[in-house]
Amino acid sequence: MILDSLKQELLQAQRTQDEVKLRSLRVLLAEIKNKEIEFRALGKVLQDADIVSIIQKGIKSRTEAVGLYKKGGREDLVKKEEEEIVVLKQYLPEMLSEERQEEEIKKAILESGASGISGMGKVMALLKERLQGKADMGQVGALVKKLLEEGSYAK
Repeated sequence: MILDSLKQELLQAQRTQDEVKLRSLRVLLAEIKNKEIEFRALGKVLQDADIVSIIQKGIKSRTEAVGLYKKGGREDLVKKEEEEIVVLKQYLPEMLSEERQEEEIKKAILESGASGISGMGKVMALLKERLQGKADMGQVGALVKKLLEEGSYAK
């Protein structure tokens, strides 16, 4: 389980006094703990896919912060955020290639029977189950929209 490996990595970072990794993992584990509490209230159990989603959100927020810090001329904060992004990316599973994503999207379109942009919700629901944590769902959504608009999803 990802959570166990993250906790082990935190201990290792403490031993080696790796400040960047330590800082990044502490924030990540706090976010995971908050999500666990939220899920417990709903009677759910946190899964690896949920943890991957938390990591992806962390990367996304740090990437946005980098852009803002660059505009503000805060190179010290840009460096800090970029270091944390590198650490977090280590814990993401290998992402699917764009070709593989397109194959999955075409299968989902055919399975859902979607024939235009109005069927995008059905397609995305199928894909979320299959690709969550394996692909950037924003990128997947854009590709689904493109394929549905073009009608280029038949095999």
